[in-house]
This record gives sequence, C-alpha cells and structure tokens, in this order.
Amino acid sequence: MGILIEGGVFLERKAELGARVHNPRKVAADRVQPSTEELFQGALALDESKPKEAMRRYRKILEIDPRHINTCINLGTLLCNKYRDYDGAKTQYLKAISIDPICTLAHFDLANVLVDLGDVPAAINEHKFTLQIDPLYIEAHFNLALAYEKTVENRRKALRHWQQYVRLDPGGPLRINAKDQIQKLLKGETLVIVSRGSSVQEIVPSEPEQLNLF
Repeated sequence: MGILIEGGVFLERKAELGARVHNPRKVAADRVQPSTEELFQGALALDESKPKEAMRRYRKILEIDPRHINTCINLGTLLCNKYRDYDGAKTQYLKAISIDPICTLAHFDLANVLVDLGDVPAAINEHKFTLQIDPLYIEAHFNLALAYEKTVENRRKALRHWQQYVRLDPGGPLRINAKDQIQKLLKGETLVIVSRGSSVQEIVPSEPEQLNLF
C-alpha cells in the first residue's frame, strides 16, 4: 500500500509538472513577450517622431534590465538633445560607463554633455580617455580640438587634433571645417567654432605660431 501511495503521489506530481510545462496558454504567452532588444529597437524608432514615448519606453527597458547599456546611452542622448536635461543625460552616461568602463561612445557623449554643463576641463579629460581607448575615434579628435580652442593656451593642442582629424578622415564631411580652423589659428584670425548647428566666435592672438600641420 505504501508503494502504491508513493507511486500515486509521484504520478500526481509528474502530471502536475507536465501540465505546467506543456500548458499551451503559457507557451503562447511566452512567445509573444518581446525581447529587451526588440523593446529597444521600438523605442529607438520613436526618438525623432515621439520623443516622450521613446523616453517612457527607454525607462521601462531599464526597469527590466538596468544594465542595458545602449538604452542608458540613448536615453542620455534624448535627454540632452530634445530636452536640454544635461544633468539627466550625464547621469545616464555615467551609468553606462559603470556598466562598461571602456565604452567609447559613453565617454564621448559624456564629454560633449560636460561641455554643455560648462565643465570644459572635465570634457577634455573624457575626450582624452576616449582616444586612449580608441586613437582612431575621429569624432573625439574633432570635439577635443573644439574643447581645446575654448582656452587660448591650448591652441597647440587644438591644432594637433585638427591635424589628426584631417589625416584620419581625409574625405569626411567636416574635413573642410577642420582645415579652416587650422588656417584661422595659424593666421591669428577670429576663430569660428562649428558645433551642432551653432557658431561661437573667439579671438586668438594676432601673432600666429609657424606650425607644420600638413
């Protein structure tokens, strides 16, 4: 009798387990659950047309997976570009860096938002770190040159990174801008900084240093 009882309990539990595993309703529900990457792509598609909805979806993804680094970066960019929430963007970029300390995109974007926050020295350090990770990161050379130009004493460093940008991207769309910047610095003319749809003018000394850049 004991064996029968044990057998009965075993069969009952097996049947219960089988019902859980093979429940067609549950299997169907699992199949329709989108993956984190699918959710991310859906939010990404709304960045331009529906930024508020995109932001809501990005935050929802981070509730599901707080370490989804691309979501951190894209949410930061959305906060920066659409809402001018530079502190919020900085928080997201720092979170991305905590997930992957050598993520060049996170360091690059953090540097750019630090400029917006007025912390140019910190921005320079972030761009320099980006280039330590990837010396061929052409956008970092470009933006580092822009950051260096904000202080007259760093003209030589700015010129060096303009030069490097031209060398690395000889056919790039911003090559002409980079060469113009170099010539203006060499001639000691008014410097025109080109960045994201706006121009900022700064005066540099009238005595240009003769540097061989080409």
